[in-house]
Amino acid sequence: MAFKRHDLAILRELVITDFKLRYQGSSLGYLWSLMRPLTLFTIYYLVFTKFLRFGDSMEHYTTYLLSGIMLWSFFSEATVVGMQSIVSRAGLIRKLNINKSVIVISTIVSALINLLINLLVLGLFLWLTGGTYFAGISVILVPVYLAGLVILTVAVAFILATGYVYYRDIGHLWEVGLQAIFYLTPFIYPVSIIPEHFRKVIMLSPLACFVQGIRELTITDQVITSYQVGGWTYLGIIGLLMVAIIGFAWMIFAKQSKKFAENI
Repeated sequence: MAFKRHDLAILRELVITDFKLRYQGSSLGYLWSLMRPLTLFTIYYLVFTKFLRFGDSMEHYTTYLLSGIMLWSFFSEATVVGMQSIVSRAGLIRKLNINKSVIVISTIVSALINLLINLLVLGLFLWLTGGTYFAGISVILVPVYLAGLVILTVAVAFILATGYVYYRDIGHLWEVGLQAIFYLTPFIYPVSIIPEHFRKVIMLSPLACFVQGIRELTITDQVITSYQVGGWTYLGIIGLLMVAIIGFAWMIFAKQSKKFAENI
């Protein structure tokens, strides 16, 4: 499934087409993609700061929460549309002999563009309100954590897309799975409220590692990261988990993609 030059051209066209279709006929256009995370943020902000008082125990909790909602929206949206991408492009796959991975990746790129725009809006808001935080030279690691999040998302989407071709029930199972992942990953709550024995398990998640890493470098050094919980041992385990997930995703997708046209 090696990428070739014409695959990149197809990828570009698919991304452009997806954007046109997504906002076609919409008077607000891109603003809809910003309104969803902002709506969720407003709800969780009221619950967690006014009733549960999470904001009292953590500096810049408002920004912490908003960034979590944006990162979560990217992961959930990208994996869902990535899962459905092969089936939704059935006509294209039957007519053309194209690299199937391009179809899945195009949906991730579309979601990533939305995330980057949302993060720019967040950064502008922080700058205007004086809430910016600079972690020194370590801030160069932010693209590394973001790349890790994107790679993990692509791998999960590959696995789901492959299974969805043969078993549509995976869509319902993943809907439940996303809810579990949302609450088991510190998107909306500080890690400090988690009992230490559970914290050691939760912070072994690559998703938690990337999300908390981005926050530590851009929001506040009060953020608890996987490295702080388990040191280099945890980072090594997370690295091995990533290799296993990526390897499995690539293997299963490469093997089954040859049969997609006859099964969708």
